[in-house]
Amino acid sequence: MNTFRMYFAMALGTGAIVAAALGCSNSSAKPASDVAATSGAAVATDDSARAKEAKDAFWEAFRSMDLDAIAGARDKMIGLFNTRPKDPDLATIGGFAYVIPIQTMRYGGPPMDPSKIPAYFELAVKYTQAGVDAAPDQQSKIFATAFAGGVLYSGAMVRQDWAAAQKGREMEQLVTTHMPALGYATVTDLMNGAPRNTPDFTTSLDSLFRLYELCSGAKFDRAHPDMRPLLKRPFANPSRDCGNHYNWPHSIQGYLLNFADILVKNNQPDAARPVYEFISKTEGYDTWNPKFKHIVEERLASDLTKRAAEYGPGDPQKQPLIGGGCFACHGK
Repeated sequence: MNTFRMYFAMALGTGAIVAAALGCSNSSAKPASDVAATSGAAVATDDSARAKEAKDAFWEAFRSMDLDAIAGARDKMIGLFNTRPKDPDLATIGGFAYVIPIQTMRYGGPPMDPSKIPAYFELAVKYTQAGVDAAPDQQSKIFATAFAGGVLYSGAMVRQDWAAAQKGREMEQLVTTHMPALGYATVTDLMNGAPRNTPDFTTSLDSLFRLYELCSGAKFDRAHPDMRPLLKRPFANPSRDCGNHYNWPHSIQGYLLNFADILVKNNQPDAARPVYEFISKTEGYDTWNPKFKHIVEERLASDLTKRAAEYGPGDPQKQPLIGGGCFACHGK
C-alpha cells in the first residue's frame, strides 16, 4: 500500500469519531462553543473570548460543511492552545479537525495534496494527546481520550504496530467504562473499517447494538433488529450521544445509515433493509441534507446481497464505504 492510500485507510477508520465524541460535554444544548468546553479552567477573559470565538467558528463551519472555514477555525484553536494552553478542548477539537478534510476526501469531497496527509495525521496525534495531558478533570480527560485513542488505534493499524493498536483499544475501553454512550458510538465508528469476521469489526457492530440498547432501554434482536424503540421519548439514557443536537443535527440518521451498512457488511442484508426504511421515520429526517437521503434511497434500490459480497476478501480500499462520513451527522 503506498503512502497516499495508507493514510486514506487511516482516515476511513477515524473520520466519523467526531460525530460521537464531540457530543460528550455536559454544557447546554445552545449554539455555542460551550458544547466543547469541559475543562472549567480559569482562563483570562480575553483568552476565553478568543477561544469561544474560535470554537463557535468551528461549529458553524462544521454544520455548514465548509472545509475552508473548518481549517481556519482549526488554526485559530491550535494557535490559542500553543500560546496559552489553558483550554484542552482547543487542542482536542483542533487536533481532530486535521482529519476532517482527509475523511471528507474519502467520501468524494475535494482532493488533498497527498504530501500533506502524513503531517496532518501527525498533528492530529500530537494535539489530541495534548488535550488528554492538559485535561484538569476526569470528564474532560475522557472526552479527549476518545479522540486520542481513535487516532492512535487507526495509525497503529496502518503501520501494523500491534502494541500501539492495543493501547488505542484500551483507551477507548476507558471511555466506554466512564461514558458508555460516547464509548460505544466512538468504537463503532472507529472499527467498522476492519475486515469482516475479525474481532474489531465484530466489536464495531456489537457496540452499535449496545448504544441503541443503552439509549432506548430495550433489547434488540441481533438477527432481525426492530428499531421502533428508538422513536420513544424521552430516551432511557440522558446522554446527548443518543439523539440529535444543534451541533450534530442528524446524528440519529447518520448512525442508522452506518448501522444498516454495517449489517450489510456483516452479511445480513435482510436485516439491513428494514433499518434503511426506518430512517425516514425518525425525527429530523425531513431536514436531512438531500445528499444523504439519496444515499439511503440508493441502498434501498440496490441489490444488498450483492453489496454484502463486495466486503469479502480483497483490497479494503475497493470495498463499499460505510455511511456518509462526518457531514451525514453534522451537516445542516
